[in-house]
Amino acid sequence: LRTHKGPIHRFSLSWSYDCSGHFPIVDSILGSHRLDNLQEFELFYNNNCSQNHPVPWSVLRLSHTLRILSIRSVCDRLQFPMETACMLNFPHLKELALSTVDIADSTIHCLLSQCPVLESLVLDGNRGYRRLRICSLSLRSLGVSDSHSSEEGKLEEVIIENAPLIERLTP
Repeated sequence: LRTHKGPIHRFSLSWSYDCSGHFPIVDSILGSHRLDNLQEFELFYNNNCSQNHPVPWSVLRLSHTLRILSIRSVCDRLQFPMETACMLNFPHLKELALSTVDIADSTIHCLLSQCPVLESLVLDGNRGYRRLRICSLSLRSLGVSDSHSSEEGKLEEVIIENAPLIERLTP
């Protein structure tokens, strides 16, 4: 980042969690002022610990400029706490993809309320909701999959409550 001369609009980060509960490298990288106008961010997370950890706040500090956000966990899951979702503001976010993340239905609802221009939402193999309620006046495309083999936490129902622009639903 220090040697890059031009603006940075797209950034992808693969990160393996070290089980310490701290995110110094991620915080250092994402705290760089060079990423202040970031438009596309992709996080690939690999956790070899036996416990889940929250999405680091530094990962989401750029929410006000993002147009595309993708968070994918490889092994264990990242937790997306409701407090975090409700404090964020994504005024330009058009595409959101969450894969293998622990996130409650109420947190998804809160997150969607912070994304006034969101057009595409992909929820792949997440855990934390049996009934998924979608309410978004701008959403055009919704992709949902559930990869749970156990009944606990298995997605049972998708309710599209208020999404008048939905053109595509991909199970």
